[in-house]
Parts: sequence; C-alpha cells; structure tokens
Amino acid sequence: MKLVVTNATELTIIESHTQTSILDSLKENNIYIDAPCNGIGKCGKCKVVASGALNELTDIEKTLLTEVELGKSYRLACMAYPIGDCEINLISQNDYNVQTTGITEEYVVNSRIATAHAVGMAVDIGTTTVACFFYDLTDGHCLYTASGLNKQRSFGADVISRIESATNHENGRELLKSTIISELNEFINEFCMSSGKPSSDIKDAFIAGNTVMLHLLCGLDASPIAVAPFTPASLMGNDIGAKTLGLEIADDAMVYLADCVASYVGGDITVGLLSCNADQFEKPCIYIDIGTNGEMALGDKNGFICCATAAGPAFEGAHIKHGVGGIDGAISKVYIENDEIKISTINNSKPIGICGSGLIDAIACLVKLGIIDETGRLDEDEVPQKYATHYKDDEFILDFESGITITQKDIREVQLAKASIAAGINTLLQKNNTSIHDIEKVIVAGGFGSFIDKESACEMGLLPKETLNVTQAIGNAAGMGSIKALLSKDELLRLKTITSTCEYFELSGDSFFQDEYVEQMMF
Repeated sequence: MKLVVTNATELTIIESHTQTSILDSLKENNIYIDAPCNGIGKCGKCKVVASGALNELTDIEKTLLTEVELGKSYRLACMAYPIGDCEINLISQNDYNVQTTGITEEYVVNSRIATAHAVGMAVDIGTTTVACFFYDLTDGHCLYTASGLNKQRSFGADVISRIESATNHENGRELLKSTIISELNEFINEFCMSSGKPSSDIKDAFIAGNTVMLHLLCGLDASPIAVAPFTPASLMGNDIGAKTLGLEIADDAMVYLADCVASYVGGDITVGLLSCNADQFEKPCIYIDIGTNGEMALGDKNGFICCATAAGPAFEGAHIKHGVGGIDGAISKVYIENDEIKISTINNSKPIGICGSGLIDAIACLVKLGIIDETGRLDEDEVPQKYATHYKDDEFILDFESGITITQKDIREVQLAKASIAAGINTLLQKNNTSIHDIEKVIVAGGFGSFIDKESACEMGLLPKETLNVTQAIGNAAGMGSIKALLSKDELLRLKTITSTCEYFELSGDSFFQDEYVEQMMF
C-alpha cells in the first residue's frame, strides 16, 4: 500500500503495511508528527487529513475530534489504519518558539581544537526541543544557530514514553537514535548551506541533555532507567566518535557527552549549573528546570543536592484540552485588567490554544478570583455572577471567539505537576537542613521557565511565595553551558568538578516528599 504524504512544502510517497497505523508508518519514515501520548489515543494531538482506503472512524476519534474536524476528513494518525492506498495531508506545524538565548557568565575561550577555520557544535537535546549552536573554535564567536521540536516527540511527550517506544517496538532503539541523529544532521546541513563551510570544518562537538535523551542518542538501553532501582547504562562524561554516532561532521571529530548525576538528573542540569556559576555562590541557591521532568538542585560552592520530580507534560501542552506548545497563536499570558480577564498570544496571532505560561497565568487568575477553590475545584456555584457566562459544562471559557477553555481536568493536570515540583523543592530544603529564607537566589532555567510569570508561579504555588523577589529566569542554561564547555577546556574541567559535588536524592518512597506532595496539591 502506498501513502502519499503532503505538507506545505513537499510530497512524499511511502509504503505502508497491513495493521500499521498512519502514525507508525510516518515514524518509520522519519516524518515528524506531534504525538505526545505515544499513539495510545489519549491526547488527540496527532491530527491529519486523510482520504482513501481507511478503517472506519473509531469511538476515540469521534470523542476527541470536533464535528467540524470530522467534516473535513480529520483523523487521528494513531487510530487510522490504511487498508489500501491513501492520501495524507499533514496539518501545518506552526514554528515552535524554541528558547536559544540565555544568561551566562564570562569565561576565557581556549577550546580543545584551535586550528584555523575549525568549527565547534554545541547541542542541547531537550525532551521537547533541540537547539544547536555553531561556533568558531579559535575566537569563540557564534556562526549559526538552528533549533526545532525534538522529532522524537512522535514517540511520546515524556521520557518514559520514549523508553517504552525504544524497548517495545521492533528496532525501537535504532529508530529513536536515527530520528535525533537525522535531525542534528539537518541542522548541520542548514549551517553549511548558510555559511558556505564544508561539514568537515566541524572538528569538535559537545552535546547536553537529560540522561534518557543521551541514552537514546547513543542507542543505549534505557529500559533500566524506567524501573527501580533506576540504573542507567552510563552517566556519560566521555568522548565518542562523531562517525560512530552517525553525525555528518569531520571524520575524526569527537563528541563530548555531558556529565550526568543520575538517571533523572542529567547533563542538562550540570551544564546549567556551569552556565550561571552556581558552584561559586557563597549562599545557597535553588536551580530548577521546569519541564516534563522537574529537575532541580540546591547548593552553593560546597556542592549540591539534586532530585527530579515527574511533573508530566502538562506545561508542554500535552493532556490539556486546548494545550499547545510555544507556537504562534498560543495564549501565552492571561491577566486581569479592569476586572476583566484578558489574554495575549505569541506574536499577537489569532488564538489557537494555550501554552504552559498561559496555563499558569490562567489558573493563577482563577484562583485569585475565587473561581478555582483551594482544592482545585471549578464549581459553577462559586463562579462570581460577573463571570457566569464564562462557565459551561465544567469548563471556563478564556476566549469566546476561539472557544479556548480551561477544563476541570486541565486544572487537575496542573495540580499534579505543580505539587510535584513544589514538594521536590521543599524536600531538598528539608534534607539539606536549609530554610527557604536562607536562599539567595532561585534560578529558573529552560525555555518554559523563561516565559512564565514568576508572580503567577508563586500565586498558584509552583514556586515558593517567599522567593518571589529573588527568582530569576536565565533562559536556555543547558545551551549556554554547552557552549561554555565546548569553547573552554577550563570550563569543561569545572563541569566535571561540579558533577562530582552533586549528590542525588531519590524522591520515590520518601515519606516527607509524599506528605508534601499531598499538601502542595492545594492552591
């Protein structure tokens, strides 16, 4: 069977097989489509327009697709199975606003490879996005930056889904590895086309990411990470040949894989600590990367205690009815003005959904107005008369024109995520015998952290209220730290020192964390 796949710029013909979903056929051919739930029919995000010989609409599709979408031949790629030749139109994926900038401290450029014309590549592989930076290794100036969604997202929004895909699917590990390597090679080709430089000029590379992302990059078995005692195959901190990985750069180039602390505190955290010189603080700081995993560290020049919480992908738009990533048209800010609920969107585009920062704002506003009570309940009887028209069927309408709402289920998803992160912070403070009032700075890293309103985050309990005035977002710390380690041998040595001073604390099974988790569910 043939699938004719089209998007805005190209047409591709691929082969499909009996009992293979459209989603799996696309993944097997390295064609990206968003599928946060890993194809189990829960998120409703893998929408395509499909025609031809297909199975009948499933009950799941009838539930998750609107009448308008059904009328336009929309299908969920995970639920649609070709039984003959088909045409598949991929719904346009708006450009994702990947955070590629950040705040970092100064350092001396003295790279490992300092020959004339040598180029280095620093990479931050996030669970959701990938950022790739190309630098002149002799003088340390930036030559090119490329970024995009991590195309492994087709295999699930979170690390556990990715591990399951790599473990349970035939050739799963190789498939996930080839997906990210192919994406990096696309970035390399972009750089070469833009600069006119040959790929053989790229003589050195540094790649950061959480422990699971680095396992998937290398094709290592990550399955033990998903079950107790959560044992990784490697904590990286080593060089590997670019040719071995499959990167299309200089044949003799080496790739340094960022040092990890544990299965759930990876190289993205250690290079993030490096980027902001957290290891030189006299007083304790909290470093936190809020994403699908809430990875955090508490410490100063004497070392760090680290942990990770399973925040889930709610802040990335998954499992949220109208949730989207940071794309054009995403509601990114919700605020109260003249007693009215107002919204703004990314690039002031027409609203198409709500991203993580807007979600936090929305819930903080609804809590402040008393529309959501302290238990997280959205109750029609408690909605002030002024906002009564916003309430319909356990949903609160944020924007009447687009119909974008916050549902009771959305609120519960956010409660779970925020409770997990807040409890993680409090557990580190307790284990380190540190008072919240002793904290000199709260450093919020990552793309999501760059866009959240810290007042909203404190209002709804994601971050401690006491730290509002000392909280700072520093952008893509993993990317900035990777650049540092690429361009400076001294900083690379510091990275190893930082990692050696990090102590990992496992939250699962800890009674204090469990009690705090329940407590922090409240708004």
